[in-house]
Amino acid sequence: MSSQGFTEAQVDAVEAIICQSLNFDPNDKRLLHYKRDKIREKAKRLGSKREAEEAKKEAEESKKEAEEAKKEAEESKKEAEEAKREAEESKKEAEEAKKEAEESKREAEEAKKEAEESKKEAEEAKKEAEESKKEAEESKREAEESKKEAEESNAVAGAKEAELAKIRTKIYEELPKLDHVYVSKEVVAPQWRLAIGQAELASDAHKVGKAVDPRKREAQLNTGSAQGARVIYTCATHNAKIIEDIVKVAQRRYHIASIGGCEHYNNAVEHSVDVIDIATTVVDTLASSFEYMKRGVLFRKVIGNLEDVWGVENEEDNEDKDKEKDKEKDKGKGKDKDPPAAIAGEANPLKDWLDTTVIVTGNSSDVLLIADLKGTCHIRDKRFAEYVEEYFRGVRGVTFHAVNSVKVGETWATKRGVLKGVQLQ
Repeated sequence: MSSQGFTEAQVDAVEAIICQSLNFDPNDKRLLHYKRDKIREKAKRLGSKREAEEAKKEAEESKKEAEEAKKEAEESKKEAEEAKREAEESKKEAEEAKKEAEESKREAEEAKKEAEESKKEAEEAKKEAEESKKEAEESKREAEESKKEAEESNAVAGAKEAELAKIRTKIYEELPKLDHVYVSKEVVAPQWRLAIGQAELASDAHKVGKAVDPRKREAQLNTGSAQGARVIYTCATHNAKIIEDIVKVAQRRYHIASIGGCEHYNNAVEHSVDVIDIATTVVDTLASSFEYMKRGVLFRKVIGNLEDVWGVENEEDNEDKDKEKDKEKDKGKGKDKDPPAAIAGEANPLKDWLDTTVIVTGNSSDVLLIADLKGTCHIRDKRFAEYVEEYFRGVRGVTFHAVNSVKVGETWATKRGVLKGVQLQ
């Protein structure tokens, strides 16, 4: 190659190309003579440009190879780092495995020690079992001896318990009835008619309330401009709040309102009185019973007291049934259907009990309720009230009242089955 980077043949070829591009005739030596230097300079420049382009291409290829080498180096670096990490993890796992092996060794040693201790404890337990076996044999002997003693003591205690049971089943203490449930009505009448006692009841509407002193409560209801309230029925009880709640539940459909501490109802007054009597009898009987009363005794006590409240009343609804019963009694159907007059017989145990329990005083201030009398009697009979009424019929100084006002403490209350002129011995 020449100093310009081309051979002579290449320069000639370049000159031909340039002449063609410049519209020079290569055979025209005159034109070519004047332009040869410029053509050669241009040819030189073209050769340098090609070399530069080739160098540029080589540089780009070198750059690409360098980038690929860089990428390979980075990947190699990453692989080296991962290998390093794996090596560190393997090292950690090896250390943990070593620690676990040491712990397993320690646990094995501790298990060995525990096994030795368990063996010692088993030997001690065996010794204790032998000792306990001996003690069990001794306790068995003592148990047999104590069993014999217990049987002897149970025989004695059983006899005493039998005597106590006879007494316990008869024990019944009536709790004092210091509270009252009352029924009141609003009396609607002009003032001039009230003055002469010609008050009229407006309707079946009435109130049920509770009070310790019904008379004082009636006075409170008639204070100021609120006039015309009358307490028409009172019932002494152990707990008036419970009775009031029972009446409210039983007569929910008739309940009108709760005003001034009283519950207002619009049903018949007689029905409210019956509900109050039933609820009072059950609640007071249960409140007066002892916890060691047997089931049958307690049931009979409640039923007997309910029969006392119900049986002494002159019930118009049951007149036909009573007539039919009287006819059956007259025909002599059954021994237990004798008329009440049979109490006069000498073989009746109830007559003997009344002879030794009740004293006739003839004083009208001496009052005795058939319900209280039945509570002290150990003889159970559904017709107790009829027998008592027949017993005192015709006795001078004694009067029987189906319903009457009785003084209880310092207050008066309406009671059923009242005997006046008698008292308990």
